[in-house]
Amino acid sequence: MIPFLASGSGLVVIDTQTGEVTSIAEGVISGASFAQDGSDRLVFALSHSLSLSAPSSLFVSAPHGGGLTRLGSDAHSLNPVWGPRFIA
Repeated sequence: MIPFLASGSGLVVIDTQTGEVTSIAEGVISGASFAQDGSDRLVFALSHSLSLSAPSSLFVSAPHGGGLTRLGSDAHSLNPVWGPRFIA
């Protein structure tokens, strides 16, 4: 089987006041959600292949790309939603 690589894919944040574009992650993004606490932190699922069976993990990042942190290690997480208290 030939892997479907995700070259050129990723997640960017655009500041709507300044127009500044910040690259957060490179790879296949499967869902992204902003924190509801006003911090503008992001949670998103990241994989490095377009294959539906490819490992995918959740990451949290500040809107400027700093503080990138992987959540868990199951490699089967997609489409996170940041609720009032938890990430689902």
